[in-house]
Amino acid sequence: MKKKKYTLEIIDRDSGRVVQTETRKSATAFDRLWCKAISNINSLKYKLRISIEET
Repeated sequence: MKKKKYTLEIIDRDSGRVVQTETRKSATAFDRLWCKAISNINSLKYKLRISIEET
């Protein structure tokens, strides 16, 4: 079974640069991070990008 690495990037909409990157190793921990980010991030100023890598 391959392991997965979940990454969440917060990107500034004006400049297009990555402001913050968070990585989690489990789907449950990433789900908690995602829910917290959705409630705390201003969606007019920032956008979220998810990537999942198999190792």
